[in-house]
Amino acid sequence: MVVSVSKALFHDLHNTNTLSLLGWYIPDEWYQNIPQQYPDLEKYIDLRNPREPAEAAQQALDIALRKKLFIEGTNIPLVIHQTWRDCDSDSWQPRTRASVEGWLEMATGESAETYDQPRMAYVYWDDEGIDKFFQLYEPLISSVSAELPYPVERTDIFRVAVLKWFGGIVSDCI
Repeated sequence: MVVSVSKALFHDLHNTNTLSLLGWYIPDEWYQNIPQQYPDLEKYIDLRNPREPAEAAQQALDIALRKKLFIEGTNIPLVIHQTWRDCDSDSWQPRTRASVEGWLEMATGESAETYDQPRMAYVYWDDEGIDKFFQLYEPLISSVSAELPYPVERTDIFRVAVLKWFGGIVSDCI
């Protein structure tokens, strides 16, 4: 399977097991044996399709911590966070599309470099998802970040905050 980003991809609510409307991917195998091994995560069997990026990131972190899904030799959860202003992939520049496709290939194990590596969770954060994140997790920063003169400053603060709360790897779309 080659992962391709298209407008349909962002509008397909997990029917193809890639990204949802707001952009996340959690490998199916992460959910296996949850009720038996981790009863406290049983709620995720019913909530397998998160409603927003923050919920997807929390699920990915909770599962990664319990199942010890870390980058080899570290305590960094196998979670990729990527930011861009919107989910309208039809309006993206070719290099933005290539960046998202590259990280998705890494997450899904479809990259030639990662075919033998564990699959990773992927969470795509657009401006709306970042706003909700700040409201939920960093309410004191939320109002301050809204007043910053350049959007990139808000995104810089988000990158640090998302790692504080969920860990993983953060990448911009170029």
